[in-house]
Amino acid sequence: MWWFYAVIALSVAVFTGALVWLIFKVVDVMKSVNKLVLTVDESMRSTVFEVNENLKNVKQMTGDMSSVTGDIKALSSSVREVGDSVRNVGASMKKIFSAAQNLSTEAVSTISGVKTGIKTGVEGFLKNLFRVPGK
Repeated sequence: MWWFYAVIALSVAVFTGALVWLIFKVVDVMKSVNKLVLTVDESMRSTVFEVNENLKNVKQMTGDMSSVTGDIKALSSSVREVGDSVRNVGASMKKIFSAAQNLSTEAVSTISGVKTGIKTGVEGFLKNLFRVPGK
């Protein structure tokens, strides 16, 4: 019966050895996991920094787009005002033309010259209004 105690002692020794080996392996795995976590942490820090920079750039671009949109609105309102002014000039010219038809021949010829001058001036103004300087 002494061999029974020897088998139990041998089993306990093998189990203890296997347990110690398993503990060392778990420690190695924990060290590897710790290194992985540190590496991922460093990578995430740089990635988060880059994402923040990209978000700042997007915010700046959005602000710039808003500014450009405001400039375009101002330009369109200016063009609208020019259109209104041209319309008013056209209406005034129609009044001048209708008044010219009621005048005598001499007055008609004088007003025709004025009419042509105004028409030429307005055409020159409109032609040069949208011309790009230096072209």
